[in-house]
Amino acid sequence: MIVNNEPSRPHRAAIRADAATIIRNGITQYKERPASQLATAVRAAKSFLTDNSDIVLARADKGNVSVLMDRHDYDAKINSLLADESVYKVRKSNPTSGLQDRCNKLVDALIQGNHIPKAHERKYKTHNAVAPKIYGLPKCHKDGVPLRPVVSCLGSPGLALSRFVKELLAPLGTLGDFDVTNSYSFQREIVTFKLDPDEVMVSFDVVSLFTNVPLEIVVYLVM
Repeated sequence: MIVNNEPSRPHRAAIRADAATIIRNGITQYKERPASQLATAVRAAKSFLTDNSDIVLARADKGNVSVLMDRHDYDAKINSLLADESVYKVRKSNPTSGLQDRCNKLVDALIQGNHIPKAHERKYKTHNAVAPKIYGLPKCHKDGVPLRPVVSCLGSPGLALSRFVKELLAPLGTLGDFDVTNSYSFQREIVTFKLDPDEVMVSFDVVSLFTNVPLEIVVYLVM
């Protein structure tokens, strides 16, 4: 018969010490080591890309994956996009400085018209602006792996003013019955949608949709 199974004070202290050691070892084993292994893998990947300049690491257009491309193939596809004279023009000089001056003068005019507080002048003006940069996202789900052109405007003359316009348009909200928040909201709506026998649901894939929307129509709808 067990009369008293409670461990003594020294025994309890020893158990606590052993438990603390096990916990510390577990944290070290399952957290620090994988992080260290990841850092090693990242360094190895950077070293590989540095040593192989003929390879381009790009983010895929869809799927949240990375893609390795031959640099000559990547450059050829980018140059093919830029060769479209209906979209791009070759400039004889860099217009960035002039665009920066025009944007800053527009900010001055907005301040004088009491559309922007004087205190926000530095927020919307730019200095030492750089030209926007174009890069391509490989469409791995399409034949030939075409590139989706993306123009990064970070540091460009109109970036701050574009944010100002975004703030102005934010109260407009959504387009009611003509838009969805994201793919998840679309999925929730589509499961309860019923088609009549004479109806067919179709999906349109418009090439360069946003850049092909007429600017005049956009301004008219906003105003």
